Amino acid sequence: MEKYFQMQHHGGPFHLFSMQHVLTLILICLIGIGLFIFRRPLRRFGWKETIRYLFAFLLLAAETSVQSWYIYFHTWSLKSSLPLELSDMAVILSAIMLLSKSKLLFSFLYFAGIGSSIQAILTPDLGNYSFPHFRFIEFFTAHGIVILAGLFMIAVEKNIG
Repeated sequence: MEKYFQMQHHGGPFHLFSMQHVLTLILICLIGIGLFIFRRPLRRFGWKETIRYLFAFLLLAAETSVQSWYIYFHTWSLKSSLPLELSDMAVILSAIMLLSKSKLLFSFLYFAGIGSSIQAILTPDLGNYSFPHFRFIEFFTAHGIVILAGLFMIAVEKNIG
């Protein structure tokens, strides 16, 4: 288990559009489609709060865990570790949007968050961190859920406008 969290990963580099990458993209797409297909049952049976809080928890857990990982391996720095890139800020803002149901944040994240996260998952810069390394899982979980959070607010919460 320890090998999946090491700074120096020996499982091979990440390859763009490899089988692992494509399967991850397909999984994110299927969950997004599922949110629209099952939107009415999700509204009726009280699942929307569970999913909303689960998505928020996973976003915050992903950001907290990657920051902890940087600190543990003594690679955290103001220059490279703060979540100041658009897709990294979208992770935190999406969690806040899900918890508060903010229409203002939704309006911003619909374009900036979803757009930057789609770009990030289509062309990730993961270096040597291929599946099943922690960085691969954390990266796709965080950016995938930013996309799913926006779709969730449209399909299930009806947060348009």
